[in-house]
Amino acid sequence: MMMMMMMMMMMMMMMMMMMMMIYLFGSIEICEIYDDRFLPHSRQLKLIDVWK
Repeated sequence: MMMMMMMMMMMMMMMMMMMMMIYLFGSIEICEIYDDRFLPHSRQLKLIDVWK
């Protein structure tokens, strides 16, 4: 029984981590769009190079 509980907890933690990562990457993409509008292109190009 304890093993099942531990497995469930681990799965929940993994799901939370995945959701957080998706949220962070989404916010970064939005920031890149704002940089494209308000700032020179050089900074956005550097960000894209870093991600690749």
